[in-house]
Amino acid sequence: MVVLDQGYTHYAVEQLVGFRDRESFDVDSPSAVSASKAWLQARAGRRVWYVENQFYYPDPGREVLAYLTSARPIVASYLQRRSTVGDTVSIVLFGPERPSSHL
Repeated sequence: MVVLDQGYTHYAVEQLVGFRDRESFDVDSPSAVSASKAWLQARAGRRVWYVENQFYYPDPGREVLAYLTSARPIVASYLQRRSTVGDTVSIVLFGPERPSSHL
């Protein structure tokens, strides 16, 4: 499953083979930040790809990334740096949620 922090990225990747059949959540507004946490908690046993690009529009406090980092182990990560912050992409693969993350 995939979380796109800057949900409009969905339109650019939705037909790519790696995304086409995956369940995804688009963080496309500040109100989607809290909804993403509930969506992730309902899928605690699954790995999640987190893709971040221009997060500062829908998630200026990077709450989704902070939540994932606190609740799940990082399996792998990749940062594609560009000349401007708006073109930088960060991809993180998180493992299943840690059992004690909601105590």
